[in-house]
Amino acid sequence: MKDEISIVLQKNVKFYKIDSIKEKISAIFNTNVSVLEERIDINSFYDGSRVQYNAAGIIDSRTIIKNKKCLIIVMHDIFIPIFTFVFGLAKLNGNTAVISTHHLRNRYYGLPENENLLMERIIKEAVHEIGHLFGLRHCIQYNCVMVNSTSAEEIDIKNADFCPSCSTILESLSN
Repeated sequence: MKDEISIVLQKNVKFYKIDSIKEKISAIFNTNVSVLEERIDINSFYDGSRVQYNAAGIIDSRTIIKNKKCLIIVMHDIFIPIFTFVFGLAKLNGNTAVISTHHLRNRYYGLPENENLLMERIIKEAVHEIGHLFGLRHCIQYNCVMVNSTSAEEIDIKNADFCPSCSTILESLSN
């Protein structure tokens, strides 16, 4: 990959294990990944009628930097108008993606917290959304990271890696 990836975290939120997330993303995309000191304040994207934050507004707020992809990680519930919620959002071939940990946490489903499972889900969703930034569309292989997931259970089933078909497409897109 020629593009670098930057991770921007939500303002006033502590994210533990961000280095392990960074390392996994770097290994999967074979590119430099950095966690920026800059933090994003998402308060202006809050929709009181939905009690959620507008994901499209969050990604549109970022300044585009050539040859640099940006992943924003937030902890609050995010949405796009046509869905009740989204785990993440990215524009195909865009520069910025956002993922939320809100629906990735077991406590949302009334289950005991599991930090290892949370980390797996965050990595899978991060790789999925960054895949869109690099031009990948949704895949039909149930265990490919690029398959569309509408529940935490579906995220748990898929791998954190690309299927052979998506790997080939990603390689051709980056050349």
